[in-house]
Amino acid sequence: MLTKKTVKPVFKNLVAVASLIAILLGASAEARVFEDPTGAGTIISNRAEASYKDEVGESFDTVSPTVTITVLAVATLVVTPDETAPSDTTAPRERITRIFRVCNTGNNADTFTPTKLDVTAPATLNSLYFDNDGSGTLTDGDTPVRVNESISPQLQPGGCIGVIVVIDTNDAPAKSTINIVLVARSNALNAMRWRAPNRGVEIKRLS
Repeated sequence: MLTKKTVKPVFKNLVAVASLIAILLGASAEARVFEDPTGAGTIISNRAEASYKDEVGESFDTVSPTVTITVLAVATLVVTPDETAPSDTTAPRERITRIFRVCNTGNNADTFTPTKLDVTAPATLNSLYFDNDGSGTLTDGDTPVRVNESISPQLQPGGCIGVIVVIDTNDAPAKSTINIVLVARSNALNAMRWRAPNRGVEIKRLS
């Protein structure tokens, strides 16, 4: 017959299994935040059960305590595009408008702030806007953006908004390239990866 010494390790193992499963379920929320977010504050509970027999065939059942974890807020965002080669061409002394998309890939409603906009000289930044109406073009409903100051509208998990970038190419030489780099960070407080920044890149070739 099983003794207390035999049952105790089994019971401890069940607790460990239940804890591991609960932790993995919570951790998977971070891995799946963009396609299927598990909301911050979600409570995940788990317990393990086992049935076994002793040497003479008598059956026993045991159940671990319920292990409960709470999913933490995860603050992440993605800025696109992220080009490594020119996507199209432009010309010197042109004013061009390009759009980046910033998406909330975390598991909690969040806002973001553009923290940096770099353009390859001699091209210069003319202006930045939040694409509030989602048109992809500059319209009266779009609001101006000040780098390191402006806060985006609140985005739900999986939500995105465009950032319209207006660039003057000035006297950029023919056959050269212009890199437009936008960096944004989350404004979430008390979250994993708090204020984690992300960078998007657009590359234009001069004709």
